[in-house]
Formats: sequence, structure tokens, C-alpha cells
Amino acid sequence: MRAVLAALPIAAWELSPGVYLTVKGSRPAAVAALTSPGRDPAPSPA
Repeated sequence: MRAVLAALPIAAWELSPGVYLTVKGSRPAAVAALTSPGRDPAPSPA
């Protein structure tokens, strides 16, 4: 029982980003900034 209680904060911490991204989603502006014309593209592997 103590192990379950000790694991609850860790489980909450691990699940919070997944729940946040599921509910809020990613910001379209951040994704668009990755492909903006003023930004140098990453070099392609040879």
C-alpha cells in the first residue's frame, strides 16, 4: 500500500503532459514558426 501511495505523485507528474497536450493541443504558431521562410532549414543528412 505504501508503494502505491509513493507512486501517485510520480504517476501524476508523468501523466500531466499527456493530458495537457490532449486537451490543449500544440500551438499552431509554434509549428508554423518551424517552417517560416526566414528560418534556415536544418541541413539534410548526406
